[in-house]
Amino acid sequence: MKFSAEYQALSKLIDKLREKHEKVEEIISEREDYFSEKSGRWQESEAGYNYSEKTEDFEATAGAIENVLDSLEDALSTLEEL
Repeated sequence: MKFSAEYQALSKLIDKLREKHEKVEEIISEREDYFSEKSGRWQESEAGYNYSEKTEDFEATAGAIENVLDSLEDALSTLEEL
């Protein structure tokens, strides 16, 4: 069977998802830099804690995107084999 249309669609989806993943990783990096530049007092405050929690949410999102990318890339490989 030929799955060229599906292959192309999946490939485009993977590319777009990679772009989103890169953006989330950039946000995480910026947030980590911002956090590390703040005083220890701020880092240990409620505001610092909340900021850190939000950064962890971004990290969880990045991890979820990576998992989806892995699954989609596996599916793409399967389509290549067919």
